[in-house]
Parts: sequence; C-alpha cells; structure tokens
Amino acid sequence: MAKDSWNEEVFNLSPRHRWTAKPGNVVFVADRGAVRFEIPRAWHVAPGDNSVKMYDRKPPDDNMGLEMSVFYLSRVSGGQPVDWRGL
Repeated sequence: MAKDSWNEEVFNLSPRHRWTAKPGNVVFVADRGAVRFEIPRAWHVAPGDNSVKMYDRKPPDDNMGLEMSVFYLSRVSGGQPVDWRGL
C-alpha cells in the first residue's frame, strides 16, 4: 500500500459482532479482516510505504512502534512456490 493510496475508514460494527478489545483499546482491522488485533486507543496510526505504522505517540516523540504489512502467499506460473528468501 503506497502512502498516496492510504484510505482510513472507521466503521460502526453490528451489535452482534464478536470483535472486542480491553477497556482503553480499539480493534485494528486490516485487509477486510485478514489482520485483526487490538491497540491502545491513544496510539497514532500512519501509513508507511508498504505498511501501516502504529506508535505510542506521534513521532518523533514516540517510545514504541509497531509496523504491519500483509504478504500474500501465492505460486508463480507452473505451480512452483515463490522464493521468499530475498524478503
């Protein structure tokens, strides 16, 4: 995901959903639910070049950060596995 295609959306979930977070946290969902975890509500979320970055405070005043990317496992033509060693 490039920074220029960043699109943050906040959705209200159905009252019957099962995604919960501890008090003071929020549920972070990426890639239509492929990635889901909770982070503190006060954290700063920002796009990276190919990732989403989350910080305990807005940089450069942050003390801790978490960076998340989604990689899809697929096969190249001919059914051969992708060589991930260069990653």
